[in-house]
Amino acid sequence: MPQTGGGTIDRIMLPIGRDDYAAYPTKTLAGTPTVYCSSGCSAADHHLAAGAQRPANVITYDMLRMSQDAAVSMGQTPDAPNRFLDALCGKLAFRLGRKFWSDLVRAGKMTEQAALKMLGDLKEEAEEAWQIAALDDQEMAPLIMSLDLSSYYSPR
Repeated sequence: MPQTGGGTIDRIMLPIGRDDYAAYPTKTLAGTPTVYCSSGCSAADHHLAAGAQRPANVITYDMLRMSQDAAVSMGQTPDAPNRFLDALCGKLAFRLGRKFWSDLVRAGKMTEQAALKMLGDLKEEAEEAWQIAALDDQEMAPLIMSLDLSSYYSPR
């Protein structure tokens, strides 16, 4: 933040997506920041050129980083974002239920009607968990599209 007379000036910065960030030809160009890219931009993209002077603008931010889970002996941690773990478990439960429901019926642990109802409930829960995770897995940057259809139509 630039300092003026002992104080600081707050600036509004807007989010951009990784595609917009990748489109900037010179990422180390000096100037007042107006945008930021947080999700999908690698740490290597946020650097100063070698030998560059100390920047006039400093960004101060708070960040919450989720720690990695440790796998138990001979176990595996699924390589999925944490927001998708519920959807992953829901889909796995549905697939296992679909595979083994007839075994439960044959063993007398459930009636066929109860097993089919359980499958329907598991499928519904899995789809709901997927919808929640998929809605949360969107960039917060605006999308601007400009279509050029001139090559499809010729003036007559």
